[in-house]
Parts: sequence; C-alpha cells; structure tokens
Amino acid sequence: MRKNRLFCLWICLCLLLSYATPVCFAAEQQTSVINDSVANGSHTLDAKRPILGDHQIITNAQAVVLYELNTQTLMHAWNADARMYPSSLVKIMTAMIVIESDRMDEVVTVKKSVLDTVDYYAIKADLKDGEQISVENLLYCMMVGSANDAAAVLADYISGNEAAFVQLMNQKAAELGCRDTNFMNAHGLHDENQYSTARDLAKILEAAMRDPVFCAMFGAASYKVPATNKTQERKLHSSNYLMSTDSYTTYIDTRVTGGRTGRANDGTRCLAVSAYSDGLNYISIMLGSESEYEEDGTTERVHGSFRETKQLLDRGFDNMRPAQILYPNQALTQVPVGPESLMLTVGPNEAVSTILPVDISTDSLRYVYSMKSDLSSGIKKGELVGAVTVMHADICIAYAELLALHELHTAPQPWTGGVDKVSDEKQNLWVIIFLLAVVVVGIVLVFFLIRKRKKNSERYFIRRQRNDRRRNR
Repeated sequence: MRKNRLFCLWICLCLLLSYATPVCFAAEQQTSVINDSVANGSHTLDAKRPILGDHQIITNAQAVVLYELNTQTLMHAWNADARMYPSSLVKIMTAMIVIESDRMDEVVTVKKSVLDTVDYYAIKADLKDGEQISVENLLYCMMVGSANDAAAVLADYISGNEAAFVQLMNQKAAELGCRDTNFMNAHGLHDENQYSTARDLAKILEAAMRDPVFCAMFGAASYKVPATNKTQERKLHSSNYLMSTDSYTTYIDTRVTGGRTGRANDGTRCLAVSAYSDGLNYISIMLGSESEYEEDGTTERVHGSFRETKQLLDRGFDNMRPAQILYPNQALTQVPVGPESLMLTVGPNEAVSTILPVDISTDSLRYVYSMKSDLSSGIKKGELVGAVTVMHADICIAYAELLALHELHTAPQPWTGGVDKVSDEKQNLWVIIFLLAVVVVGIVLVFFLIRKRKKNSERYFIRRQRNDRRRNR
C-alpha cells in the first residue's frame, strides 16, 4: 500500500514536470516550420523549390529562369546562379535607370566623344555628332533597335559620364537583391569583368516591368523615330522574333508581350521575354543558347533562344492555373489558448496566390500551423499569433503570418499596464505554483521515507526484545 502511495506521488511529479515542456516544443516547432517554408518555398525569385523543378528541362541553354509575376511564383530555375555574360540584356537596367530619372521629354545633343567610345562594328542607330534627339527616342533606339550608341549617349547625358552611370546601375542591382551582378558599361558590349546570372536578370526585369513606360518599349516590335536636325526618320525593328516578323515568321508567339535579345562574344544568345495568357503573366530569362542550322543543309538558321523559350513557355502555360490560397480575414482554423483552452480563430495577414496544375484541387493541399509559444488570454484582434505554411506535395506554395480575428479574454480584469504585463504575471504565477508543487511533493516523500525508517527501527527493537526474553526463559 505504501509503495503504491509513493508511486502515485512520483507520477504526479512527472506530470508537473511535463507541464513545462510543451512551451519549448512549440517554440522549436514554430522555428522548424518557418525554416521549412523558406527552404521548400516556391515564392519570390530567391525560392529554393520551383513548381516545375530545378532540373534541366531545356537542353540548348546554359541557364534558365521562368517566373510568374502576378503570384510571385518561381516556376523553373536551372543553373540560375551561374555567372555569365549578359550582353544586351544590360540595356534593361540602363532603360530602368533612365526612366526613373524622369527626363523623357528632354532633348539631348549627341557628342562625338561619346560616339567614339562605342565599338565600330557594334549595332548602332547611326547617331551623328551634334544631333538633337529626345531621351524617349534614344530609349526606343536602344530597346527596339538595340543601338549601343544610344545607350552610351543616354549614360553620358544622365550622369555626366558612363562611369558614373554604371555606378548607378550597380547600386540599383544591389538594391534589387542581385548577388552576382557587376556592370561595366551601359550597352552590354563584351567586358571580361561584366557578368550577371539568370536569377539576377529576372530580378531586374521584374522591377523594370512595374513601370508602364518600360513595358511599352519592351513590348514594341517596331518604332519610327521622327526626323532630327541630322537625319531622316528612322525605322526600327525588334530582333525579338517571337513578336517581330521583320526577318523571321517561324518563331511568332502571340503570348509574348515583350522581349530583349543579346549575343555574347562566343556566339551564344540570350533572351529575356514577357508573356501573358489566361491570367498567367510570365517573365523568362534564357542565357547561353546556341544557334544551329537545319539538318537538311539549307541556310535557314535555328535561333535556339527563341525555340527553347517557346518550349519553356509551353511548360509554364499548359495545364497550369493561378489559384488564390489565402485571403485576408479568412477564418483558417481555431487554436486552444492558455490553461483554460479557450478557442481563438486565426487567419492570414495577407492574400497569397500561387500556380497549380489544373488537376490539383485546393482541397488536397496540406496546412501546417505554427503558433507562438507564449499565447494566453488577453489577445487583441489583429495581434500576430503564429504562421501558416501551405504544402503541395513537398513544396511550400504559400506562407503567411496568422492574426487573431477577435479579442480573447477570460473575464474583465483591472488594467495592469497592458496585455504583455498581464501575460507575464500569469506566466510567473504558474512558475511559482509549479515550484511550490515540487517542494510539497519533495517534503511528502521525505516524510514517508523518515516514517518508514522509524517504523522499521521500532519493529527491529521489538523483535530483539522478544528474542531476549525467550533466551532468558
């Protein structure tokens, strides 16, 4: 009987000790879930788990990125962080810097000293010394006609010299989170120290496309530059054959809404495009594509960057759909709070959408909740209480912080300086109760042990007296 009592007391002590452990576990669980959402996520261009995977699905390219703008979903990335020569894709950054200067209507007087800095054999708009032309028309020469002389003139006009303008380019790249980009000029002609990556170029294009002026230039298949004091009207045609029919009709893709081409010194091509269809708005970066000739011996050249970009867009558009996963003020779930286990309704702090295969229902998605470890009654509406991660298979397709959708109070309480103070006092109270319980249980155990030892001594003394009397008889 006494052994049973001691055993029960020991069980009570263990239960009290276990009461303190859930807090630690909750904190570890929250950290783990948040880390998983970053490591296994598909959102933002820095995501680690693209929806279509990070294996090579386009063979005739050295680096590829496909990104959906509306939902900020990384669809595909392969070799996305390899440093490569960006060639004329540099002009995307140049255009963004010039447009942000807000000097589009100003007229530039072209200087011979600037024209002389551009390689003789480079693509040009044939600008003349002393020619007067607007900043806007210089931008169209650069973006549609790929004119390297226009880029040099713009850089000199905006910053006083190209070196100062390049400094602005690199500063802007750093602000956009580009980790492996270094610009050396404004036009993209080859320089051993000029490099970027498919991921960084996608970040630059994503930022540039927030401006409608840039989008108009990026999406122009042709443009007429009005006559100036030195030349007649110029007719420009884009070298992006996914939307321009000036030289080829083979590659036309009605989904493509803009593009910028480039050609590296080793003959490989690069291509940045935007494309839209059925609610999906993609940007694609492809670097290091090789051109080929048809196998039948004709002179018709196969431009790999156009062909492979169409294949990549097919993967992004076919059997894919945008899906909103989380809504502001959406009642996602209820969680127990405090020792009273009061139920708190929680919801995401923002709307989050993603891209899903058309045969995947949102009902099949898995929601993982991670609540703050110190939640107690006294929660205000709108207070941050945790986070939710939404999983499709093993990929995190949505992540948001969770807010309390209503206040939670056990009973009216006097004001004590704020919710944080009330929570701290309750926590301290439970700690004191726990310590007192441990002390009481310890005292009881010691009391039983002393009592048991005393009784054993008394029994031993009585038995000894009996044995002595028997011997005396």
